[in-house]
Amino acid sequence: MLTNTRRKTKNLNKTLGASCLFIALNLFFVFGTRFKVPMCISTQNALKNTIHTALHTSSRYILDILHAFKNIGALIDQQEELAKLRSENQKLHERLKIMQKFKEENISLHSLLSKTRNDIDYQSLARVVLVSSHPYLQSLVVERGKHNLQIGQAAITQQGLIGLISEVQGDFVYIQLINDLRSHIPVTIGEDIQGVLSGSPDGIKITAVSSLDEVKQGLPVKTSSNAQHLPSNIPIGTITHKTEDAAFLELSSDLFPTHVMILPAIQQGHHA
Repeated sequence: MLTNTRRKTKNLNKTLGASCLFIALNLFFVFGTRFKVPMCISTQNALKNTIHTALHTSSRYILDILHAFKNIGALIDQQEELAKLRSENQKLHERLKIMQKFKEENISLHSLLSKTRNDIDYQSLARVVLVSSHPYLQSLVVERGKHNLQIGQAAITQQGLIGLISEVQGDFVYIQLINDLRSHIPVTIGEDIQGVLSGSPDGIKITAVSSLDEVKQGLPVKTSSNAQHLPSNIPIGTITHKTEDAAFLELSSDLFPTHVMILPAIQQGHHA
């Protein structure tokens, strides 16, 4: 306990000594400055310069920090504006795609109408709403509208046949395309060579050809009068090459149009 008392007394003496020294120095500088003592004046000027330099340096740092915060705020605003512009740009791209789709549909409709108004007696002009993504089972889904459509009716474009109606469900009609593996359509090659058109992994081919030796590259392929419920002489394509048991062709029509024409149903034994 005595030791603690001595320590406290010693610390108190140090504090009193430092305080007295600080007071003495202040009095010295005050009276020395008042009576123009050179040492006091020079010391005071040095202190002023030191304080001024410190304040100037610190104010510069503070201004730099404030400027940095201002730049960070501006950068955040620019990033937000950039994100907003990107979002608006994406929306514009989506609208542009929709407008382009409408434009293509409009061109397709005008082309079909101008081509078929006087040339082809079709029952329905249908819009394609879905395309099959299966590699071998190819089909389209089109809107039926108010027309009474039936299985087996032909779907064509202005270039030729693309498929037959395979199913009718409510407001929609399924069209089995001619390159579907399940498709089998009687066709005529050239003038009178008969065969059956179907899809295959190797392409669209004609099998069961009545006279394969007479099949030549470039001969036209059309629907046959032997086809039930299907008008004859609808263009399909042209022969490209043949193998030992089949002939292959290039189609006249795009199998994935935006609109198709549905030909009127015909009774068995009555062909165009």
